[in-house]
Amino acid sequence: MNEVEISCDTVVIGAGTAGLAAFKEANARAFTVLIESGPLGTTAQRTGDTPMTLLLEAGRSAHELSRTAVHGVRVGSGYALDTSGVMNALRSVRARATTEVLSYMYRIPEGQRLMGRASFIDDHHVRVGDEYRVTFKTAVIATGSAPVVPYELRDLKGVLTTDTFFDQDRLPEAVAVVGSGSVGLELGQALHNLGVRVAVFGNGRLWRFSDDTVIPVAYELLQESFPLTITSTLTAIEESPSGHVALYYLDEALFENYLEVDAVVAAAARAPRTAGLNLKAAGVELDKSGRIAVDPLTLQTSMAHIFAAGDVALEENTSHVARLTGQMAGRNAATFPVVHRMQPISRLNLLFTEPGLAIVGRTLDEMKERARKGAPFVCSEVRLDGGRFRILRREGGIIRIYTDVESHQILGSELCCTGAEHLAHFLSLCLSRGLTVEEVAAFPCFQPCLEEALVSSARAAVKTLNRKSVTHV
Repeated sequence: MNEVEISCDTVVIGAGTAGLAAFKEANARAFTVLIESGPLGTTAQRTGDTPMTLLLEAGRSAHELSRTAVHGVRVGSGYALDTSGVMNALRSVRARATTEVLSYMYRIPEGQRLMGRASFIDDHHVRVGDEYRVTFKTAVIATGSAPVVPYELRDLKGVLTTDTFFDQDRLPEAVAVVGSGSVGLELGQALHNLGVRVAVFGNGRLWRFSDDTVIPVAYELLQESFPLTITSTLTAIEESPSGHVALYYLDEALFENYLEVDAVVAAAARAPRTAGLNLKAAGVELDKSGRIAVDPLTLQTSMAHIFAAGDVALEENTSHVARLTGQMAGRNAATFPVVHRMQPISRLNLLFTEPGLAIVGRTLDEMKERARKGAPFVCSEVRLDGGRFRILRREGGIIRIYTDVESHQILGSELCCTGAEHLAHFLSLCLSRGLTVEEVAAFPCFQPCLEEALVSSARAAVKTLNRKSVTHV
């Protein structure tokens, strides 16, 4: 079969969140071709943020029935949970979200929308399957990432990942989740609240937290809501005679335990999708983690006319970061050799567990590294045992903020509490506006509200800064 020759100004490889954003920006300025290998619909909507949040909300609805007594409300003993329709309800909402993407994709003229696997021939040509050969002036690579199955699980049949879990017809009765990152924690809590027997095994870390004051608080609160162990060691995994999966592991006290489950979900890590792209032929280099190395402000790769955005290039990627970097990469690809530098994106990472977890701006480890270079800072914290948290019966959380000694600006925070997503956005706005702790401390809050906690934390920072002798961390 003869290849169809197509020429364009810019080619965008990948139609996920970053890829679609890049295509829209580039196509508004230059003739752009979009390549996607399928399935259509962004990862966030098919197997990421959208279905995970839906599952969490289903679990939260079920769990609220079990805690009405703390408010003096009694639920009759005759009620029973029927979760048989959870996965169908989830997929119904997910379908509406992905339909919007599909509708947009099919409005793109066929000559600009190519289905198939892309492979670079050189730095100005890419082959799509066996059908097309595309000549381009600039390119954007936005192929995303895929879940990784750990070595110890690779010989086990039927291991689930987020790419396959949400296609199950029904919830399993018992699940082992391997990984204590965002997927492991959210999935573990959601399933537990829906009546699934679940155990979450960590890898020695709790999400992306680095603050040793926040970590034990978050760990304790999460352990109260579902079975979680972050320092256990899996010693053996095998299929049991009954067709289930048998796991043997050492718990935190080094006692050996046995667990039998219906399914195992690999939720430890994701890897960039670069296989088959033949990046070497295009001269595009990878970093030590296997991601495409880019200038974080222009999204240019080692080849100045080739850009990369989203998961394939960025380690700490979220949907909003993927969209922003996709937009910048697409714009720069279309206007190349004129390129613009984007403003550094302040970190805003969230977990929608209960309590919620959040990192805003710099982590404590990053602040310490900055301090070693001569920029001292102070930590302030608030334990959330009163106010709105007491009213909600959600005491026990913590907020830690990190403030620059010279400018008095808040530069980062790690927090664990009810409403963390709202407080994190408030803090992110404070960081983006360069507010000082004095300005945040003077913010007039309606009482009682969750935001009072941020004001209290800022006031604690002000007191520390005003001391005659400041102990630098």
